[in-house]
Amino acid sequence: MKPMKSNYGGKYMDNDLTWEQYLEKVRLELEELERKKSRDSRKREVLFYMASHPKSGAFDDLMDVNGIDVKGKALLRYKKNESCDILECLYCENSAYEIILESGNGIKNGQEDINSYPFDHEILFYDIIPTEGELFSYLFDEHSRYKIIRKVDNAEIIDTTSMIRPAVGNKKLVK
Repeated sequence: MKPMKSNYGGKYMDNDLTWEQYLEKVRLELEELERKKSRDSRKREVLFYMASHPKSGAFDDLMDVNGIDVKGKALLRYKKNESCDILECLYCENSAYEIILESGNGIKNGQEDINSYPFDHEILFYDIIPTEGELFSYLFDEHSRYKIIRKVDNAEIIDTTSMIRPAVGNKKLVK
C-alpha cells in the first residue's frame, strides 16, 4: 500500500506511513489514553479511600496494592456442583478438583477421576505466586489477591483484588 499523503500535516499524519502503520499508531495512542484514564481513576479511588481511612497507609503503597500486573497463573478444573461456588467446592472434603501452576506442579483432590473435565477456569495471581504447598491456603487467605476467570466467556467468578488493602511485604501463608 502507498504511503499516506496529507495536506494538513496533523499530529498523526506522516507522509512516510502506510495506512496500516497510521492505524497502528492511532491505536497505540488510544491505548495510552485509556491507561492514563485508568490511572487517573485509580488515583481518585485511592484518594477517596485515604480520606475515609486516615491511617490506611501511604499513597504510593495503596496505588500499588491493586496493580494490574499478573505475577502468575494457574489452571483449574473441578467437578461442578450447582449448589455451591468454586471456593465452597474446593473446601468440601467430597470435592474433586485439580489446580496446575505454570511450573507444572499443582494440587489434586478427590477419588473421582476428573481428567474428563476441561481446565475451564484460570486463576490469576496479583501479589505472589504460591507454591503447590501454599496454594490451597492462599485461595482462602483474606489477604490474597487473585481472580478466578471462567475461560469460555472471560467472566470474573471471583475477584479478591477489588478491595484496597495495605501492602503486604513478603507474605507468609498460614496452613
